[in-house]
Amino acid sequence: MENYQEIISVKERLLELSKAILKANNETSFQSLVLPVINQLIKISGILVVAREENTDSRKSMFLSLDKTRLPIPEDSRQGEHMRKSSEEEIILQVLQSKQPIIWSMSELMKMEQRPAFLTRLRINQTKTIMAVPFFRESGTEGAVFFLSEKTETFNPAEIDLSQEIAEFISYNIIDIIDSENRKIKSQINALTNSFLTNSMSVNNKTELLTLMKKSFKEIPFIDGAGLLLFEDNDEKITLNLIKQAPGNLFGKEWSNFEGPEINRNTPLYDLITGLQTSSTYAYEEILKLGKTQSFLLPLPIYNHRELEIFPFFYEEKIIGALFYLISPTVDESIYREDRDLILARLNLLFREILTIEQGEKLKNELNILKRMMEVESQQESLKKNDFHNYIIGKSPEMTGIFQLLTKVAGTESSVLILGETGTGKELVAHAVHENSQRKEQPFIKVNCATLPANLIESELFGHERGSFTGAFERKIGKFEQANNGTLFLDEVGELPLNLQTKLLRALQEKEIERIGGKNTIKIDIRIIAATNRDLFQAIQSGSFRSDLYFRLNVFPLHLPPLRERKEDIPLLVKYFADKYGKRSKSAKYFSSNAMKQLIAYNWPGNVRELEHLIQRSVVLSKGQVINEIYLPLAIKGELNTPLINTDVKTLEEVEREHILKVLKMVNGKVSGIGGAAEMLKIPATTLSSKIIKLKIKKSFLDQTDDL
Repeated sequence: MENYQEIISVKERLLELSKAILKANNETSFQSLVLPVINQLIKISGILVVAREENTDSRKSMFLSLDKTRLPIPEDSRQGEHMRKSSEEEIILQVLQSKQPIIWSMSELMKMEQRPAFLTRLRINQTKTIMAVPFFRESGTEGAVFFLSEKTETFNPAEIDLSQEIAEFISYNIIDIIDSENRKIKSQINALTNSFLTNSMSVNNKTELLTLMKKSFKEIPFIDGAGLLLFEDNDEKITLNLIKQAPGNLFGKEWSNFEGPEINRNTPLYDLITGLQTSSTYAYEEILKLGKTQSFLLPLPIYNHRELEIFPFFYEEKIIGALFYLISPTVDESIYREDRDLILARLNLLFREILTIEQGEKLKNELNILKRMMEVESQQESLKKNDFHNYIIGKSPEMTGIFQLLTKVAGTESSVLILGETGTGKELVAHAVHENSQRKEQPFIKVNCATLPANLIESELFGHERGSFTGAFERKIGKFEQANNGTLFLDEVGELPLNLQTKLLRALQEKEIERIGGKNTIKIDIRIIAATNRDLFQAIQSGSFRSDLYFRLNVFPLHLPPLRERKEDIPLLVKYFADKYGKRSKSAKYFSSNAMKQLIAYNWPGNVRELEHLIQRSVVLSKGQVINEIYLPLAIKGELNTPLINTDVKTLEEVEREHILKVLKMVNGKVSGIGGAAEMLKIPATTLSSKIIKLKIKKSFLDQTDDL
């Protein structure tokens, strides 16, 4: 009688189950209406339904729990919860092939080398025992219903028998529900995909693309988490951006322009990424094999998912980055496959388009830079070929350095201060600078500050109004006004009186002047080139020259070497002057080797000017084409003809070394800059540094107190 009552009760429950199944039309109603009735028949905590189309990889699944509050994954189970599609497939096939219910304890399943994907969700509900019951549909759909229990004891025979009837009852309805849910998801995915494709048409750079990806991926249901890795600046920089935070992230860490030891050329991860040819899938245990290099995946808790997919991006057959994304285990791949492929294909095309634009801009910038460089080089080459050598003769290293400096400064607006002894060609250099500047079509006005009377210098420079002083019978335009828009050359600027230095400084600073007796200021636009044979630094120390005017003029100093320091240029200069003055006498003139030796041996205190005058005189006095006799000063000539006496004399190197040491001691070892030894010696700082090395002058010598 008791068994009869139990049978009646079971039948009633099955009838109640049938009615509940008919009422359930979605996942929520199925859970609230059907699952409690199943629990009355078989004591369970939940069910998992996994269905698939026969002989295909397409699977559908639904997980339902009586306890709607899902507990967090236990701490000790975070590691090792790797998911593997193949192992899940093996369990389904085992159930289908048995055609009978199979019961496992959770501990047995956890001992499997490769655990199925659904285990994580079962662990959430503290499942202890699982019974899998197969079902088969005439449509070709087959699968299994997994009955989950928190009891450690196994299911009894009556529950096993009932499980088969229940599986038959619910399989039809639940597959329809899964299909209906999948259609909704597919429709949602299609809409999101179309929106992404439409919005991507207006993307022009990486920043806009990242913004679009973050916004779009946030809504896409089949992607649980994603990150974008990019190789930039020829792989010198690696950036990693979090596109979508995965659910269940236990670390709370986000990427932002990631640069660290985890991703570099010496790690397995770098080899894995750069070796990709197409989209690839990796299980959790495969990522673990990468060692510490996989720690950048912390924002993507892969242990909660079956696998990690990596999609590489290419540009000109070179990998430029990769998209890492986790596929939700609850969404059937057949639903999202086409949309995923569309999104990835569009992303790959977008990156190519963006890089093409960037490369185009980069190439454009490089071409512009190259164009400017070519223009500068063309200008410099023109200067080298045509202009400076028309004014200055010389091929010595000293003059080569001067030509290089002239090439750099001529095309600028910088003030130039030309330093050098009398007769070194300062005026010629000033003229060369003007003729090779942008002001060459404008006036080049020369003023020799040493030859003007002190009471007339101001009028000469700035002009005066009629009647401004005795003798001012008419207005006079000064040199500054005459040079407006052109170049003003102030020769022997070191001879200017102090009161005129003040007015000159004001004119240079304010770019305006006042005529003597005038009431209005006059705007001027001139370039100043100054020259002097004086030591202006010493003049500043003695109080005869203003330091502020010195710094205003000394923007670009040029120190012309004396002829005695570039004697290899003497033959060139001799030929030039001989040709110049020989044409006037209508006879070519040549200097014998003996005469040339005499010219080279001479010290030339008057420099090139003295050489020119001497050649002119020699050409005038010569009776034939070959000049054998040089009319050098008698004292010097006598010295040249006097034989050397064997006495204890110092070598030139010794004298030079002692002199440099004395100067270095005077300036406390300062080599370059204002007040340095190079300035006092009137040689470039680089030349002095080379001599210090050559002469083996060490800092320790500067500390010695003995007389040198």
